[in-house]
Amino acid sequence: MSDEQLDSARVEKVYIIQKESHSRGVAAVLSFLIPGLGQLYKGQFLNSIAWFCLTLAGYFFFFFPGLILHLLCILGAMSGKNNETVEIKQ
Repeated sequence: MSDEQLDSARVEKVYIIQKESHSRGVAAVLSFLIPGLGQLYKGQFLNSIAWFCLTLAGYFFFFFPGLILHLLCILGAMSGKNNETVEIKQ
């Protein structure tokens, strides 16, 4: 058997491990305290700035829209991908 045939005949084992990269509960509490802080915790820098500015503007102009935006910010911090996938080949 040639080297090329041996290389194509090899079988690789692939292990996929998913680990939690952030906690949804922590992200929600952080966004409750300061709008956008939960998104910043998740690594979404631009998203966190947008939520912070929009929520503050909502509170500044009218209280009710600010409250709705704040609740949506908290829900947004809780949602999204929660796992980081790591692939190990042997």
